[in-house]
Amino acid sequence: MKVRTVVGLDAGRSAMKVVAYHGSKRFDVIFPTLVVAAVELSDPTTAARAKLETETVDGKAFFTGDTARLQGNLTSSVGLNDNWTDTPEYLALIQSAITRLKHQGVPGLDDALIVIGTPARLFGSRQESLVARTSKALPAGVELKALPQPMGAYCDYILDKSGMPIKEKLMGQGGKLKSYGVIEGGHFSTDFLLMKEGQYIERGADSCSGMSTAAERLRHILAKKEIQASLVECEESFTSKCLYQFGTELNIEEEIGEGQGHVIQEIIAKANSLFADDARSLTGILIAGGSAGAIYNVTSQTWKHSILLPNSRWAVADGFARYALGQLIRASVNANSQAAVNG
Repeated sequence: MKVRTVVGLDAGRSAMKVVAYHGSKRFDVIFPTLVVAAVELSDPTTAARAKLETETVDGKAFFTGDTARLQGNLTSSVGLNDNWTDTPEYLALIQSAITRLKHQGVPGLDDALIVIGTPARLFGSRQESLVARTSKALPAGVELKALPQPMGAYCDYILDKSGMPIKEKLMGQGGKLKSYGVIEGGHFSTDFLLMKEGQYIERGADSCSGMSTAAERLRHILAKKEIQASLVECEESFTSKCLYQFGTELNIEEEIGEGQGHVIQEIIAKANSLFADDARSLTGILIAGGSAGAIYNVTSQTWKHSILLPNSRWAVADGFARYALGQLIRASVNANSQAAVNG
């Protein structure tokens, strides 16, 4: 029986995170969500390195990832609006993700099962158009499915690496399914999900500001101290906790905390409005995404059953891939059952 490749694709607004499984082998790719029109590079070594990160969409060439960051002198990320998936830059990033997987030697990408995500509040209205749009950047034989972004984190928590449910995380006493809330802190938006006894609850799906707002606030805080920084530099500092200024490495952890504080409070307020009536009865509130640590530091003080996912930045991509593996298993079981009936 042919082994089919699955891919979980988290098209974040600060970084593209991609996880692929072929059989038991796992592959992953991460690169900055940066795109710029390509230019001719005169240095042969630089040009060769840039070739892997260059994609063509509708006849126009784009640099992606680190090549875009270095060659394009970008000052902000792309995709800081709800319509960014309608742009050629989005298609270039999706193509680049597949190119990078191919470069790693991932087999079976031409007919893979790929799962992508939408912001929670846009899932109902955007899932079909997102699938149609993203398909333009993928091989014709690919099967593509869209889920709400925080569903990836939920799947990462309750499914094992083969895509099968982890019984103790899913089943409660008396055979009743456990219930969870999810907060997925992203760059453009923070997304929320409520799963009660295995059911997706519409009133618990919403979004609010992400860390791009905090990056903007951080830039203003630094400017008041006569420290200049672009939005991209501010975004990168959330991980590094430092900033370079004329050869000096500045520790700006205090300023980062101040910049993120307002956004964290907005996230907590939104979580309270969505989960308040249900929080007490939930098994846990899962915290994932690039800003998971900062969110968890606050939610854990009020909700003692907050759970910081150990691979929080990768949780969505990994969860999507695990969901896809589970779908293949279910399809195989159903096919075998049908064959037994027909036989």
